[in-house]
Amino acid sequence: MTSWPTLGQRHCRRRLPHDSGIGRGTPDWPDPASLIGAVAAVAGLVGLTVLTDETVLGWVAVVIAAVVNLPQMLPAITEPGRLLGVSVPTYLLMAAASACWLAFGFLTGLLLISAPHLLLLPSALITAVMAWRSQRHHERGDR
Repeated sequence: MTSWPTLGQRHCRRRLPHDSGIGRGTPDWPDPASLIGAVAAVAGLVGLTVLTDETVLGWVAVVIAAVVNLPQMLPAITEPGRLLGVSVPTYLLMAAASACWLAFGFLTGLLLISAPHLLLLPSALITAVMAWRSQRHHERGDR
C-alpha cells in the first residue's frame, strides 16, 4: 500500500539503481494538497484570463505547452541511465508534430501557434536521442 508523504514533504523519491529504467521503483508523487493547490491555481488562472482577454489565455497556453517536456528532458540529460522505459517513437512523433505546428505557425503568421514549439521541438529531439543512446548502450551491455 502506497502512503502519501506528509504535507511538509514535496516529493517521495527512492533512489533507483543506475540501469533500472524510469518505469520501475517508487514514482515521484506529490502530496494531495499540492495536487489540489495546482489544480485550483490553474483553474483560477484560466478563469482570470477568460475574463480578461483571449490573448492572455493564449500566452498562458504557450508557456505551459513550451515546458511540457522539460520534466522528461532534464533527467534525460542528467541521469541517462534511467531512460530504459522512455518511448523513443513517442518523442520522435512529438518532434514531428512540433515541426509541423512550428511551420504552420510561421506560414500563417500565428505566433501563438509556433511559439511553444520553439522549445518543444528541440526538447523532444533531445529526449528521443538520449533515450535511444541509453537503450542502445543497455542492449550492448555498456555502462
